Formats: sequence, structure tokens, C-alpha cells
Amino acid sequence: MDEIGSHNRPDQPVAGRRLGGRRSCWLVPASPALETGRCRFSQRAAHDRPNPDVELMTPTRFTLTVLLTTISATPALALGEGARAWMSDAGYVPPTTARLVVCHGYGCTRREVITTDTDWFARIGAAMRAGRTSPRAEREALRAAIRIYTASLSRHLGGEPDAAKSPPSLSGVHGQMDCLDVSANTTSLLLVLKDRGLMVHHNVEVPVSRGFFFDGRYPHTTAVISDTSGGMTWAVDPWSQMPGGNPEVVPLERWKQEG
Repeated sequence: MDEIGSHNRPDQPVAGRRLGGRRSCWLVPASPALETGRCRFSQRAAHDRPNPDVELMTPTRFTLTVLLTTISATPALALGEGARAWMSDAGYVPPTTARLVVCHGYGCTRREVITTDTDWFARIGAAMRAGRTSPRAEREALRAAIRIYTASLSRHLGGEPDAAKSPPSLSGVHGQMDCLDVSANTTSLLLVLKDRGLMVHHNVEVPVSRGFFFDGRYPHTTAVISDTSGGMTWAVDPWSQMPGGNPEVVPLERWKQEG
């Protein structure tokens, strides 16, 4: 069994100052180190950011922030750097070539730092290199890479495997992921693949959301890539599958009509 390297502390409530109110969370003192943990009553944990400022967000505010940033993203941001800026603006921690900060618990209430210097990423690299011949082949390779990623991540986190389609009853549970967690984690992987030269026929785009209640659909968010030769955009969405399942990689316009 391959393992994903980890340098985080145990997934415990983060020490800090609790603000008043049942729905408030632990405010983590400014620190250069990445923090992990969750809020009391399974509420939103204070965000880990690359700068020393720490901002407190409730689950509702976090969800609205992510949805608004995906709606308001402009074409100028629809590049790799735009996706990285989106992660920072939405409160996620962008990846480096050496590590990713993975979200789980729904709404990124729990975080885990994982490294890319282990067997799981070597197998992803081999899968991606086999798909260099064309954009279509690269998308097929990306499906294989995400299967490896989600299965390895599930084994690393432990506990019950992440349930498909994020049942509400599993909110706050260790290792369980809603579409916000999944889209952030997928975007992180895509950025690392692009930065390492393992994804050559596609760029990483800002995630996109569909469904806003008033249209009769529940909100859902996906990671997005675009074809470098023609600019066609594709949804990259493993949310409906168990870990190790085949992710949905379909034209974005088709994905927008689903649900």
C-alpha cells in the first residue's frame, strides 16, 4: 500500500481564542506554520493562508465566498495563475510542487498537508506521461491520475472512504468531502501537474459552479481545464464517485446542464 507523505499535526481542534456564539470557530493566532483542525460543533475552521493574517469564516460565509468567486471570475483569471489566485481569494491554500493542502470535512473544515515525493505521485506522473500524444489522450490520462489520487488520499486519511455525492449526514466527518473540498483538491492536483510539466495540452482554469436553488438545482462546483489548442473547456469532477472511481471529464457546457 502506498502512502501519501504528511507533515501536519493530528486533526484536533486548533488551539486559540474562541469567539462568542454557538456557530463561531476557533481563531488561530498568526503563525508561519500551516494549521490543521476543525471548529467546535463541526463549524468552519480558521483558514490557513500563505500570509500571516488569519480570517475567521463560518461554513455559510465560506460557501458563499467560493460560489461568488467562481461566478465573478473573469476571462483574465482563466489561466493557471488565475486558478491559484482563486484558491487564495476563496480561502484555500494553493499548492507548491512539493506539497498540497487537502480539504475534507465539508467546506474545508479539516486540512491535511501531503507531500508529492512518494509512490502515489510517481504513478500519477507515469500515467500523465503516457498521455502526451494528444489532448484527448491527456484527458484519459487525467482520469487515471485522479483515480490514483483519490484512492491514495482516502487510504492516507483513514476512516470510512469518502462517500459519493456528499450525503448531508456526513458533514464534519473526518475524510468526507463535499463538492467544495473535491473541487479545491482537484484544482490543487491540476496546478501541480501543470507546474511540473506533466499536463501539456491543457491549462488549469478557475472552478465553475452550477445550480443556485432558484433554478431548481442544488449548488455544485467543479474543477476546470481548457484545451491549449482551441480553448475548449472541460469539467474535471470526481465528486459523484467513491475514491478510485472514474471521474467525470466532460465539456463544461454539458456539465453545466446536468444536476
